Amino acid sequence: MKFFFLLLSLLSLISISGCQSLAEKNPVLKGELTVFHELPSDFKPPTIAIVPWHQSQKGSLEFKNYAAILKDRIEKLGFTVIDHSKKPELLLFFDYGDDMGKEMTETYTVPDFGMIGYSGYSLNSWAMYPGLPMYGYRGYQTRTNKYTCIQDIFILI
Repeated sequence: MKFFFLLLSLLSLISISGCQSLAEKNPVLKGELTVFHELPSDFKPPTIAIVPWHQSQKGSLEFKNYAAILKDRIEKLGFTVIDHSKKPELLLFFDYGDDMGKEMTETYTVPDFGMIGYSGYSLNSWAMYPGLPMYGYRGYQTRTNKYTCIQDIFILI
């Protein structure tokens, strides 16, 4: 029985491993960017303000968190990030959201273990006693697991 619960726990962990953890402490911002340019040797990076694409996201805790991550990355490149009210030279519009989830379905089989009968009967002069129950393999069960996998989307303009 312990094997069955261990197997079921392992299958459950595998089935949700594709989804992002909601309790992630340090979100990771990954992206791919290819840039071709020729900067002059006396190039001075301009000042930048990070602004939400949708004004409804402006005061949200999620926007502030992502903006702080972007600010750290941009400042490492030599740019200066300032507040929007201080008239920056460039605006970095930032949008985030999710893909509204994708319904995922997986079907798998698990072995079925259980009682398969009794070991026999014993009879004495007073009564008839049933034997001990026997446990073993009874076949397979097909199970279906449905879950929603949500992917975050980030857009920089």
